[in-house]
Amino acid sequence: MKDRKEERLANLLGQAQVLMVELSRQYAVAGQFDRAQRPLEWARQVDGIRNDLNTGGERQASGAHPEARRLPYYYTKHEKLVKLGSRRDGGTYYHRVTREHYDLITSRLRDMARMAAEFETQRLVDGCDVPKHEPLLVVNMLSQQGLLDSARRGRWRFIDREKFSATVEEVWRRLPRE
Repeated sequence: MKDRKEERLANLLGQAQVLMVELSRQYAVAGQFDRAQRPLEWARQVDGIRNDLNTGGERQASGAHPEARRLPYYYTKHEKLVKLGSRRDGGTYYHRVTREHYDLITSRLRDMARMAAEFETQRLVDGCDVPKHEPLLVVNMLSQQGLLDSARRGRWRFIDREKFSATVEEVWRRLPRE
């Protein structure tokens, strides 16, 4: 089981990674392509550190199939967010959230971030006209990506309220594509 400090460190590294990608994009837009490569390389290195934290230091083979990684594993496929999770019997399962529903859920989260530092899961679920498991899936993925932290059961904290709106869209783009 992952230590609370390791979880917090993984979240902070996720935030740093988002900033590195934003900095790289800023340099690229300004036409400074050589300079844009450095923050991307840092982000790759941070990704390796986060992987080590998430897998307890066990290295994964490069290009390993998603089932070989620590679960849950999130990726996008055909404009859907996909969660690969583990079942109690040792097998795996898939849940999907359409891009339309993802945008609806993250829009509601953006509104909540503007209003308060924390939110209740049930309030998010009640505020979205989507199947009840979809907001939970998105919240857990955003937590894994370092944008949210569990305050207590059923309550979440925005890691950085001011940047949440900008970084939530970046998360979709940086998820692995299958």
